[in-house]
Amino acid sequence: MFVLTLLLLVLGCCSFPKVTNAVLPPDFIFNVTTQIIQSFSIALIFLSVTFGSVYRFVKLKYTQFHYKKIFIPVVITLIIVISLLIARVYGTYLQNVEYQKWLKESQAQNLKKTGNIKLLITLGELDNLSVGETKINTESSLASPEDLNAQFIREYYNNISEKDFTKAYEMSKKSVPYETFKSWYINTEEIKVDKITKIDDQKSSLELTIKENNTTTHYGVLMTLLLTDGKPLKIENSEVRILGSDNLKEPVNYLFFETNSTQNLIATNEEFSQILKNGKDKITILDARENIEYENGFLPGSIHIRFADIKAGRWIEIPSDKVVYVLCWSGIRGKEVAEFLRTKKIVSRYIENGANGWVAFGGQWSGNIKFSDKYNEYRFQRVLTTLEAKAEVSQGTVLVDCREPEKYNQGHIVGSINIPTMYIPSFQYEAVLGQIPNNSKIIAICDGYVNCFDAKVTGVELEKRGHVFIGRYNKPWEYEK
Repeated sequence: MFVLTLLLLVLGCCSFPKVTNAVLPPDFIFNVTTQIIQSFSIALIFLSVTFGSVYRFVKLKYTQFHYKKIFIPVVITLIIVISLLIARVYGTYLQNVEYQKWLKESQAQNLKKTGNIKLLITLGELDNLSVGETKINTESSLASPEDLNAQFIREYYNNISEKDFTKAYEMSKKSVPYETFKSWYINTEEIKVDKITKIDDQKSSLELTIKENNTTTHYGVLMTLLLTDGKPLKIENSEVRILGSDNLKEPVNYLFFETNSTQNLIATNEEFSQILKNGKDKITILDARENIEYENGFLPGSIHIRFADIKAGRWIEIPSDKVVYVLCWSGIRGKEVAEFLRTKKIVSRYIENGANGWVAFGGQWSGNIKFSDKYNEYRFQRVLTTLEAKAEVSQGTVLVDCREPEKYNQGHIVGSINIPTMYIPSFQYEAVLGQIPNNSKIIAICDGYVNCFDAKVTGVELEKRGHVFIGRYNKPWEYEK
C-alpha cells in the first residue's frame, strides 16, 4: 500500500504544473519537474513521520471498522489531498522567495563592469532612429527609401523657409489653391525640422518648430508621401498637431486636454466597466501590446498600435478629443504609454493590471488572454544557468539581448545582439530581426520584469523566421564572474 500511495502522490503532483503567465519571471524559476520533486519530497517526509505512529492506531481500528471496503481508498485519498496541499503551499512559498531574490539581484546590477560586459554597438549605422529618448541603429543603404523620404520632407520645408512657395506647392498635396497655400506661410520667419522618424514605406512622423509673427510653435506631423518607383513624388496626406506654443493663448485643440487632464492616470476595472456601459463611442480604447499578443485575444472595439509605433510617431493618429484608455498585458506598458500621450496633449489613462486583470475581473474579451496558453512549451519557460548558457555559446548558439536599448548601451556581453522587440518600430522590425544568421540557435538575455517577457516574445518571433529558441538567460551580470 505504501508503494501504491507514493505512486499515486507522484501522479497527483503531475496534475499541478504552474500555469505560466506571460510576464512573471517565476515561470522559468520553477518548471514542472522541480514541482514534482518538491511534492514528492514533502509527501515522503509527511508519510515517514506519520506512518509509524498512525500504523498501530489504524490497525487496531481497522479490525473494529464495519466498512472495511471503503476504508483503504478513503485513507489513501486523504493522504494524497493533505500531501498535495502541503506541497502546493510550500512550492508557492519557495517560488515567491526565489522570485524576490532574483528581482533584488536584477535591480542591484547596473552592468557597468569591466571584463566581457563592455560598451559595444552591434547594429549598423543608419539614421539613429529615435525610440522614446533612446537611439537604435539599423542597417540600410544610403539610397534607402527612408533617406529619400527624409530628404524630400526637409527639402519641402526648406522651400517654405526660403519663400520658394512655387516649389513647395508642387511638392504638396495641392488640397487648396496656390494663393491659400502661400498665405499659410507668408509670415513664416523660420522653420526647423527637429526629428524625422519613418513609420513605413510612405509614412513618416516629424516634429518641427515654426516661428512666425514673433511666435514660436512646436508641431507634430504625420506625413504620407506618394511614391513612384520607390521615390517620393509629392505629399499625399498630412495630419498636424500643435505640441506647444509660446503664445499665452492656448490653441483650440488644447481645450479638451485642459478640461480633462486632471483625470486620474489609472482607471480601475470597476470604473472602466461602467465607462463601457455608457458607450464605447465616447472614448478611445488603445491596445498597445505586441502583435502576437493582440492576435491571441483583444477587447472588441479597441484600436491596436504597438508601443514602439506609438512612440515612433503614430500617436498623431490617436484622437485628441476623447479620453484614451490604454490596454497592455499587466499595466506597466500602459502606464508609460498614457504618460507619453499626455505629453502630446492627449487625455489618456491606463487600465489597472492591464488585459490580464481585466479578463480576471470578468471584462469583455475576444480570444484567449494568456500568452502562455499559446506558447507553453518547455523552451519558453526555461531559464538557463550561466554554465548552461556558456556551454551553448561555445557550440555556436547566438545570444540575443532583449533588454532596453539604454541598458544594452550601458553594458552587455560581448557578441550579443540587441533586439529589444517592444522598442523596435514595425518598419524596422524585419531588418533588426534579420541580423541573426539563418537557422541559428538562440538564447534570449533579459534581467527584468518586462524585458524577460519581451525575451519570450522575441523567441516566438525568431522561431517564426526559422531559428531555434533554446530559452532565456536572466543573469547577464554573472556571465564573466
